[in-house]
Amino acid sequence: MYRLIRVVLLGVLFLVGCDTSIDPVRKETYSIYGYLSSQADSQFIRVKPLDTPLQAEANRRIDATVTLKNMDNGTTHVLQDSVIAFLDDGDSLVTHNFWTDADVQPKTTYRLEVKEEGELITSAETKTPTEARPTVAPRDGNCLTSFRVRFEKSERAPVFLQGEFAYDGRTHQVQINTEIVTPSGGTPFFEFVPEYDLLQPRIPGNERIFVPFGPTLLPPRCLDLDKDSLRVRYVYASSNWHEFDVNTTDPGNFEEYVQNTQIQGGQGFFGALARGRIAVHVDTSDTLEIGGQSNAAVPKTIEPRPGDGHLF
Repeated sequence: MYRLIRVVLLGVLFLVGCDTSIDPVRKETYSIYGYLSSQADSQFIRVKPLDTPLQAEANRRIDATVTLKNMDNGTTHVLQDSVIAFLDDGDSLVTHNFWTDADVQPKTTYRLEVKEEGELITSAETKTPTEARPTVAPRDGNCLTSFRVRFEKSERAPVFLQGEFAYDGRTHQVQINTEIVTPSGGTPFFEFVPEYDLLQPRIPGNERIFVPFGPTLLPPRCLDLDKDSLRVRYVYASSNWHEFDVNTTDPGNFEEYVQNTQIQGGQGFFGALARGRIAVHVDTSDTLEIGGQSNAAVPKTIEPRPGDGHLF
């Protein structure tokens, strides 16, 4: 949370040093920084009056009403203000996190509005992404198996993939850089081989096994795993996240995106995320010859196994 506060403040400081006269007639306007998550118990959106320095004592109070409206069913929630003050390089910095425990739904358009005395000042819209659970085939495999993960009923491909596995008493996380393929009118999917796409960056290679009058074997890294399963974590994002390429690994990092044109009468960033994970079972007992024949092919008759639906 401190990282989120600190980085967003950098963005606000950047705005304070710039020309923030968005409307040549109106002096008051606001910056909005934050994102919605349908898995979160509470939603937090940072709202900042652009004509008030962070250090000003007057910034402890915002004479504005912040609302979040579900554009699909018309439900509106008034967000509660929470004042956050802390020291940074000797200065007392004050900012505001507006929050609500509203039940945010997937595949829904939401509108955030900042009003003063009933007059709309700053607004923004975003659509929460799908929470469609992926499937994986085959059901089981080994370190050299090519697993295919399909994102059924997804409106678009995930923007971030990460593998997770247990090794040497620790949980390791490695970003998966395999291309996500989206056939024309089809379902997004990607394929990965645990040995090469996930384990190789973190687990040292095993020693070769010399067999008299036989092939030289190089045991795969799956033999060194603490558990016989891997997890693939994924992140869906709202369409404006793609447009501005906001870093999903650090979603509070908004300072480079202060010119978001989707913020009406203000500046900042307002988007939405959805996260999930799926388990992939691997055989940790077989010694296979890497580069040789193995049961790495994806069986055509095996039904895909759905994700477990757990969240980050």
